[in-house]
Amino acid sequence: MAAVAAVAAARVEALRLLHDRHAPWLRARLLRRCADPDLVDDAIQDTFVAVWRGARRYAPQGDDAAAWIWTIAVRRLASALRRPGGRWIAAAAPGAVRRCPPTPRGWPCRGSGSRRRSPPPRRR
Repeated sequence: MAAVAAVAAARVEALRLLHDRHAPWLRARLLRRCADPDLVDDAIQDTFVAVWRGARRYAPQGDDAAAWIWTIAVRRLASALRRPGGRWIAAAAPGAVRRCPPTPRGWPCRGSGSRRRSPPPRRR
């Protein structure tokens, strides 16, 4: 594809053209794999950085570079999802966290998961 060859020649306009052509459908498809739009946008940005850096190594296998760009995007999203602690979580406002009252024995309530009963003892 001529646009990828132009990106390989360090033409920013060609990268902008590729981005304008492919980013909308990439975002739509990646949002079907990940519900976090910020993470998807980060993956798309990383994708086009990789396209910029790797355009010289692109070996065309058709008229369009969409499959190559899609492969990069999926891998970037998977890497972002595997990254431990890669996402910040907003802290709750003071007073927004509800505390459970202590139980008669003084233990804090943990919710329905802590109310399970032990299985009956095994008979031999």
